[in-house]
Amino acid sequence: MHNSKSSIIKALIFCILLCAASALMTFLLYPLSSMNKKFISYHDVNENIDFLVLGNSLEGNGINAEIISREFEMNAYVFSPQGAYPESLYYILLDVIHTHKIRTLIVGWDIIQNFQQPPYVYPHSEELYREFLADLKGNKPLTKVVFSNIMKQRYTSTFFKWSSFPENILEIPAVLKSRKQTEDPPVKRKPVNEAELETYDDFNYHKVIDRKYAPIIQENDREYLIKIQNLCREKGINFYVISNPIPDCIQKKIPEMENFRIISKQMFDKLGIHYIDASEPLYFPDSTANANFKDCFGHIIQPYTDIYTKALCDYIKNFKY
Repeated sequence: MHNSKSSIIKALIFCILLCAASALMTFLLYPLSSMNKKFISYHDVNENIDFLVLGNSLEGNGINAEIISREFEMNAYVFSPQGAYPESLYYILLDVIHTHKIRTLIVGWDIIQNFQQPPYVYPHSEELYREFLADLKGNKPLTKVVFSNIMKQRYTSTFFKWSSFPENILEIPAVLKSRKQTEDPPVKRKPVNEAELETYDDFNYHKVIDRKYAPIIQENDREYLIKIQNLCREKGINFYVISNPIPDCIQKKIPEMENFRIISKQMFDKLGIHYIDASEPLYFPDSTANANFKDCFGHIIQPYTDIYTKALCDYIKNFKY
């Protein structure tokens, strides 16, 4: 009889521990599940996020949040995970709007990256998840706002589909241990000598021109742009998509980029999304000059970053939404 009671108690304890472990794993793996929505709040942030720029490293290098804040007299932030696609930006936006009322959103559309074949995407793996965390770019306060919980205690990043991770549970301790932010040193570059581009390895010239490109828009990208659009309509957010300038050296070497710009514009026109092509000289004079970039991928450097951001602000001010 005693052994029977002891077995029942042990079984109950085991069930309780199993339920607790299951709840913990759900918390770690699925931060926006129904049981965890109450944890997605940023009570430590007192100011609102009024103007949000989401993109990849092009927006992180090219758009200055301080200038936007000054020009529009509102709190602006740039958040730009390296190599981000519309899918990851959608989940970041979903995270932010839980506690912040965004008035204007700009999402980056990277023509050089998005038309690469095969598609340039990060595999759903812990190795690249760690790389993603180490490569976080953009405004530090927004990094803290969006990822404070994830960086401290969660396994899944909004960069990936959450369903991609359960098969890799054994990697969780190493991932948690590896979470450290790093910063790149500021880049100082002299104006590019175009005659030397083909031998200028540091300018990543060959890395760009050796890629294969095709006039194909991935269905996943289109799907998540529509999701962002619908979310913005639901929340009353003014929504723009922007393609940062493509360097002259790339447009000359890969003339298909002009067609990709046209295809992009056609897609956004069809979707009813206002699209800003920053390679358009009518609105952004001299934006494609090679001296404005630290590499052929289109990462803008100072002082043109501030000039470009001011031109972007003027463009939006003159646009009647």
